Amino acid sequence: MLNITMGTTNWDAISKAFTWRVTARVICLTTGATGTWQNYLTVNLTENSSSAGIAPGNDNTGTAFNCNAAATYTVDTTSSQSFAIQAAWGATTGSPTLTSRVALFRRIA
Repeated sequence: MLNITMGTTNWDAISKAFTWRVTARVICLTTGATGTWQNYLTVNLTENSSSAGIAPGNDNTGTAFNCNAAATYTVDTTSSQSFAIQAAWGATTGSPTLTSRVALFRRIA
């Protein structure tokens, strides 16, 4: 439903170790075969270590937010649906990898 692209200036060098956190919310507004949904994403990235300290001006942290508050998406609520968060690299210089260590799902009705 949404895409967020983090700029390359979030890193001061290639192949840096970093931590990341994504918060995604999917909100069902109406149910049925033409159920309507809204969602939002928040992404935080921070270098694991930096002699310059963690700060946007030091090119070692980034935050992004995206929502579709003015639009909805149609998804059938009468059948099972998959929920996924995907990540992709803008370039493959170095040895990019990404690992998820924690995932928390909860339904609020």
